[in-house]
Amino acid sequence: MRVHPLLPTVARGGAEPQNKLRRLPRIFSKMLELPLRRGADVAIEEETTNLRFTAATEKAWHEVQAHAIEILPGFTKVVIRDAAGADPEAGYDDLEFDRWRCRLPDSALPGLATARYENGKLIVTVPK
Repeated sequence: MRVHPLLPTVARGGAEPQNKLRRLPRIFSKMLELPLRRGADVAIEEETTNLRFTAATEKAWHEVQAHAIEILPGFTKVVIRDAAGADPEAGYDDLEFDRWRCRLPDSALPGLATARYENGKLIVTVPK
């Protein structure tokens, strides 16, 4: 992605306004990816110490785990996997476009994220 620097405004009597919009990167430094479809209904609760994501699921898991995967240096994705699965990074060579994703704030600590399955609901907690 190429971003052009802002040029100083040329003194032309204000005939050409300067465009101050910048293109945002497509990838954010911290992301959460849930094993749900993109349009799933997910409740997000923000507290002073953490973010909590709650979603009803049709799939019944006995135990789930949150894994922080560093995609590139400085870019971390939190993925939720069934604890019975072996490698948390397995299957990420192919792209999954129909996944529920959310950008996490810079204050989030993705390495300390936890996940649990209770009464038909997937609950993911990401501390800040």
